[in-house]
Amino acid sequence: KEYTTTDDSFVKIICYFMERAIACTERKSLGTEEKIVAVFDFSKSDSGCRPSTNALKDLLFVLQSHYPEYLHMLIVLEPPSIIAWIKTLLWPFVDPVTKEKFRFYSGEEETKRELMSVIKDTKLISFLLDEREETNTES
Repeated sequence: KEYTTTDDSFVKIICYFMERAIACTERKSLGTEEKIVAVFDFSKSDSGCRPSTNALKDLLFVLQSHYPEYLHMLIVLEPPSIIAWIKTLLWPFVDPVTKEKFRFYSGEEETKRELMSVIKDTKLISFLLDEREETNTES
């Protein structure tokens, strides 16, 4: 498949989000923290909205070469089948340190359990918390 401007835009927007997250983390922590946890959630995306193979491949190499010291962990929720294909083909070429930072989770319970173990409760976005808690705050 030919590389498109949409692929390029996908990689650029993720890089922009990474830069903003790093800047916000450094500012909020007064320079004591630089590491971030990135979460890619594919649970509500259909095949027409998912990034292409080329875009994902390029993103993997951008993360590996430009953000290794800033990326604490990258979590992929409900990874589409294309991620498994990319992982099979490209994983041998990925730096071992970068490989250790990737986590792949499927299923609501496993996802919630693992996210809670990685991210402090106070840092979780409300939609990742228990629905009962959200209902109680709305009442």
